[in-house]
Amino acid sequence: MADQNILAGDINVLAQVRSDVKEYEGNCDRLYALNQSVSSLSKNIDVMCKNVKDEVDATVKKRRDDVAAGFNNAIDIDKEKVKQVQAERE
Repeated sequence: MADQNILAGDINVLAQVRSDVKEYEGNCDRLYALNQSVSSLSKNIDVMCKNVKDEVDATVKKRRDDVAAGFNNAIDIDKEKVKQVQAERE
């Protein structure tokens, strides 16, 4: 029972308790810093994911617009050919 009561111990027990408390406080500080780091990294990951999604969406839209423009150009060329053929027939 004497081992469980720090008041019954000597100066060495008190020194050990103080050392343990300092170690605990240091661990608490490190835990807080790690939690802050995790939070910051999580936010960075979210921002990076959004940036990648936006970049992919922009690239897909650009490519889709390029394909549509190519089709429209081909259609315009064919329409022009049709007009020329109709003009020759008249």
